[in-house]
Amino acid sequence: MSRDKSSIDITIKSQKNDIQAENLARSQILRIIGADQNPSEFYEFSASDDILKPLVSHFKGLRIPQTLSVYEGLITAIIGQQISTSVASMLRSLIIELYGDATDIDGQTFYSFPTPQSIAEIGVEELVKNKFSRRKAEYIHSISEKEASGKIDLETTRKMTIEEATETFISFRGVGPWTTQWLLIKSLGFSDGFPSGDLALQKILSEHLTTNKKMTSEEALEFSERWAPHRSWATTYIFAALRNGIKL
Repeated sequence: MSRDKSSIDITIKSQKNDIQAENLARSQILRIIGADQNPSEFYEFSASDDILKPLVSHFKGLRIPQTLSVYEGLITAIIGQQISTSVASMLRSLIIELYGDATDIDGQTFYSFPTPQSIAEIGVEELVKNKFSRRKAEYIHSISEKEASGKIDLETTRKMTIEEATETFISFRGVGPWTTQWLLIKSLGFSDGFPSGDLALQKILSEHLTTNKKMTSEEALEFSERWAPHRSWATTYIFAALRNGIKL
C-alpha cells in the first residue's frame, strides 16, 4: 500500500487468479478504510456548526474506519473498556499476534484477528496469564464461545435497526452503552452513534464550553443532539482533533 495526501494505492496479491476472491478482498478493504462512505451530507451539515466546520476543513477526506467483522469490533471494544488508548492498543496487538493466523508476504509477517474458535479454545486462564483482567477475560471468552458454537451470530446485527442492535449488544455480559455505541459507529456503520459515556469525549466538550465541571454522560448526550443525525461523523472528527492536539 502506498499513499499521498489525496489518494491511497492498494495492491491485492493472491497465489492464484481468483477473481471472486479478489473482488471480495477489494470490497472488504473499501469497507475497512471507509472508502465506500459518502460524507457529503455531513460536510454540508457541518458548514453551519461552529465546532465541526474548522475540523472538517482541517481533516476533510477523513472517513470512519470499520472493523472487518462485528466480532472483531466487539472484542476490540471490550479490550478498550476503562483503560488508556495506548494500553488498549498493546493488548489488541498482543491478542492478535498470539492467537491470530500469520501470513508472510514479501518477507513481512501479517496477522489476522483471532477467530472466535481460537479464543474459545484457549480459555479464561490463558487470557489472564497474558495481561487481561479476569473480568475482561471472562467477557471475551464467553462471547467467543457463544459465537463459535453458533449460539449467537453477531453478523446478523448488520441487518438490524439501531434500536435492535443496541438491545442485542446490551444483552451480553460485559457490554454497556459505551461499548455498544462504538460498535454502532465502527462495526455497523450507523451514522448517528455517539459514545456519550466516553471520558475523553466528555473532557474535550467540557473544555470547549470552558466549564470547570466535566460533562456527565447525560449532558454530553444532550449536547450531541445538535449534530444528529451525523453524530458518528462528528465523533470521528472530534477524536481526530484530540489525537492531533487540536482544541475545539
